Formats: sequence, structure tokens, C-alpha cells
Amino acid sequence: MNTVVRTKFFAVSLSAIAPASGALLTGSGASATTQASPQPAGQSAQAPAAKAALGTDTTTDTSDDGGVRMLPILPMTSIIPGRDGSADTAIIVSPSGNIGCQFSEYYAGCGLLSYRQDAPFGYDETGGTPLWWFDMSGGAKPELIGSHEGSPALDASMRRAGDPEPQVVEYTETVIYGPWQCHSDTAALNCWNNDTNHGVVMSREQYRTY
Repeated sequence: MNTVVRTKFFAVSLSAIAPASGALLTGSGASATTQASPQPAGQSAQAPAAKAALGTDTTTDTSDDGGVRMLPILPMTSIIPGRDGSADTAIIVSPSGNIGCQFSEYYAGCGLLSYRQDAPFGYDETGGTPLWWFDMSGGAKPELIGSHEGSPALDASMRRAGDPEPQVVEYTETVIYGPWQCHSDTAALNCWNNDTNHGVVMSREQYRTY
């Protein structure tokens, strides 16, 4: 029996997770063309057009015995209330604490502390700010930029009194907020926009936008 897969890619390496078009970028700045991994029987690499109801949709993953198990898609639960006309913002973080993302109606993005601290992909045009933040606003293909601001998902100083701590997305979990969806894996965090199918796969060593 065929199973429709909601999330885009469930693989154990960045080269397998990422789509065939584009390049896999490493900290050395080199790029390598990759191919999509073969899909397990009964799975589709494409996310369906219909949106999921929060917390009620499911996705699939491969169990230890090689079978297919159903996993729920969970809502993002750490929400910073909008203030002074701003929209509510969902904040999540990877289990390691290295990757953090924020999603709202008007702004979305993810960043890596290791990119900000070590600058493996260089600096912005000013030469002073490491390229560490993936701007995902509007659902376009994410762009790696040198954001001069931090993120409430990664910087406690940007959260006000009463704001929640970021939600930890444990490995194998998938979470959703509006059109934004993320899947956490030991190899990488994959986040994308369900309306446009653009997103980014991120790890400490490398990343891939699509």
C-alpha cells in the first residue's frame, strides 16, 4: 500500500536529503553537485499541495527493522506574542542548540551559532559580519546573509520577560507553523515553506538551499 509522505526528505545525510538541482556547500566554500537519493518503496519525494491540519497530519520514517512507521506532525508551541503591531513568532531550536529558527507572518529564517562564531562561509559585503543567517521571508529560496541582529530562538537577550524558551525539535520530529515546516534529523535540520516548496537543509558542516 502506498503511503503519501508529507515532509520533503527523510534521509540520513545532507547529500541524500537535498534535491538534485543545486549544490551542496561546505565550510571550505566548495560546491559539489548531488543527486537525490533513491526513495524507499511506497514513498514520494514531493510534499502534497494541501496543507496539514496542525498536529493531525502524519509523515513516515523508516523503523529500525526496515519497516515504515507513521510519525505525527506537531505544532510549533513556543510562540512569542506580537507587540506593537508585530505578528506572533514561533521559535524552535535543534537538540544541540546550534540551529535556531523563527517564523512569523512577515518574517522567517534560521541561523547557526557555529556559522556566526567560526564564519566557515565567510563574511558579508561589509567584511565584518559572518554569513550565518538564512533569510526565508516570503517563501523564496533562502539566502545566507550576515544578519546584524540575533534571533530570539538563539539569543536569550532578544527575548523579553515572559517570552517562552524556544521549542526543542527532537531528532525524528516534524513541526509546523502556518506554511512553515521543519524536520529534525541527526544529520541536519530541514525547514521549508509548504506553499512554495523552497527551503534549506542545515548542519554544522554544510548546508543546501532549494
